[in-house]
Amino acid sequence: MNKNITNIAKKANLLLLDFDGTFYKFTEEFEKHCHEVAARAALLIGAPLTMEEAMDLTAQSYFTYGSSYVLLEKNYGLRVEDWMDAYHKELDHSFIEASQVTADQLHACQIPLALLSHSVRLWIQGMLKKFGLRDVFPDERIFAIEDVKYRLKLHSEDPYRHVLDRLGVEATKTIVVEDTVRNLKPAKTLGMTTVLVTQGRSFSHAKHSYVDFVFADLPMFLKAIIKTEQ
Repeated sequence: MNKNITNIAKKANLLLLDFDGTFYKFTEEFEKHCHEVAARAALLIGAPLTMEEAMDLTAQSYFTYGSSYVLLEKNYGLRVEDWMDAYHKELDHSFIEASQVTADQLHACQIPLALLSHSVRLWIQGMLKKFGLRDVFPDERIFAIEDVKYRLKLHSEDPYRHVLDRLGVEATKTIVVEDTVRNLKPAKTLGMTTVLVTQGRSFSHAKHSYVDFVFADLPMFLKAIIKTEQ
């Protein structure tokens, strides 16, 4: 595996990184906070539900569709833009103390970097600043959910295509790193090299053959490719 990632890293023209859950591990407290905020955001934009009903609906939406807003759109016609805005305004970043990866590690990587996230741009920028990573990712290398018209990576290849087209990079020369395994399937369909960071979760390659490489976290992955580039 190391030899393969060595050769791929040497030829890659883009390292496309997910953000939330990839740069830092979700704690049980933060996950609970996210589910509560998802429900509150639903109420703020007009969902005709009690808080308990909103909690149940957004949780069902998340586990079924990969995002808490999908059933709000399907069942009540609420706009994803409104929910995303309310959700990220309500999120409390104090639950997250630091990034697992440092600016030095990212600067040491010789492959051009970019972010593709399901979060809104203001949240990403604020968290990068909190982590001391803002200068690593200029605005044109950040692709937030609104930049890809609120399309989810797990549902469509379009977000990945958008990044490739904007940056002028071939899929076969792109390495994509995610903490959510199902987001990698569309990337692999396009021909990208797929990397999963497990963050301590179990993983079955037999069930997810579209994952090329598996690492415990982002620093471990960067350590592997930086070592081979030197």
